[in-house]
Amino acid sequence: MSVAGSMAYIAPEILQKQGYTFSIDWWSLGVLLYELLYGKRPFRGKSSEALQRAILADPIQFPPTPHVSADAIDFIQRLLTRDVTQRIGVEDSGFERLKRHPWLKDTDWDLLDSKTTSAPFIPDGTRSNFDPTHELEEVLLEDKPLKAKKKTAHCQQKKSMSNEELAAMALGHGYAEKVRLEQKFSLYDYTKSECHSSLPRPSSAYADTLKNEPKVKPDEYLHIILPPCSQAVGCPSG
Repeated sequence: MSVAGSMAYIAPEILQKQGYTFSIDWWSLGVLLYELLYGKRPFRGKSSEALQRAILADPIQFPPTPHVSADAIDFIQRLLTRDVTQRIGVEDSGFERLKRHPWLKDTDWDLLDSKTTSAPFIPDGTRSNFDPTHELEEVLLEDKPLKAKKKTAHCQQKKSMSNEELAAMALGHGYAEKVRLEQKFSLYDYTKSECHSSLPRPSSAYADTLKNEPKVKPDEYLHIILPPCSQAVGCPSG
């Protein structure tokens, strides 16, 4: 089993590589609800390893402020239960048990199922709707963050090359030809295609002559193309 996703929302069974199903989604929902109500995540760590240890073992702390109802706290605790078999929403009747929780007593499930209810909040599509500090936190928790590498002798050699040497190297790799193709390339427009022939175009006078020629029936073509038999070579004599 692979470990993939935003570490702060990953369920314990993923970290323990025990195999998992949709039960992990209920755990992630618990983390998200906690973050929405308290403005921070329930499990924190200064490194990826510390965050994993917190997810696997740390108790969940519910600050006294802001004030959150007891039903909401109980619902989050049931979502963030490390024992998958006891986590609310899991098992055959898990979702029905979740729907009956006191914190959700005013939820109109039929309306939600019809997908006709309006969202209580619609973000402004003309501006950014995220906190960049969360993106920074994800970067800081990377196992192998990007770091400035010491320049090797090969890089130093490249830097000391002259413009003429760089140009010669580029030509050796066909760079100039690639640039030329890029600059001269144009998309083919089939709507503007023309028929080009290597044969010379007839003069306007000859074209007018053809227009005035009498129409020839199909069975007369042979007489026009082939000479009379008496004039042809090898014809039998009458």
